[in-house]
Amino acid sequence: MAKAKPAKKATSGASHRVVGLTLADVSIHFLQQDDEKEPNAEFDYTIDIQTPSVAEDVIFFPCSLKVRKRYPEEEEDIASIGANYFCGVSGALKEDLENEALAKKYAQTTIWSAFSSLFAICTQQMGISFPALPPAPSRIEVANPENEDE
Repeated sequence: MAKAKPAKKATSGASHRVVGLTLADVSIHFLQQDDEKEPNAEFDYTIDIQTPSVAEDVIFFPCSLKVRKRYPEEEEDIASIGANYFCGVSGALKEDLENEALAKKYAQTTIWSAFSSLFAICTQQMGISFPALPPAPSRIEVANPENEDE
């Protein structure tokens, strides 16, 4: 009886993986909280990335993540925790918009996950009342650093 050949695995044209993820800095802002207003607190979860640069087969981009807590009637945050990361992902694509989409995908998954761990440690050790982070941020913005002065 002849041996059956193993089935070939389908291969995709693009292979992406994080080649570097570095935490550059952390910012923490905390004011005295009003326990009576606490149930009315609002939360905002955001990521800002800069347009990725490409070198060889890798895209590089800085990424800022921030979780904010505020009362609706007040301008200033009650508490916020932010972090800046620098990320490199292999498998750069041909079009800038495709690389932007790739950076957004990694910011929303890999970097958000790293930030969630950092966030949990900060809030637990500081005793700040925040709910657990959602699986993804409310929004991701892409800024082009060359056009910021305009």
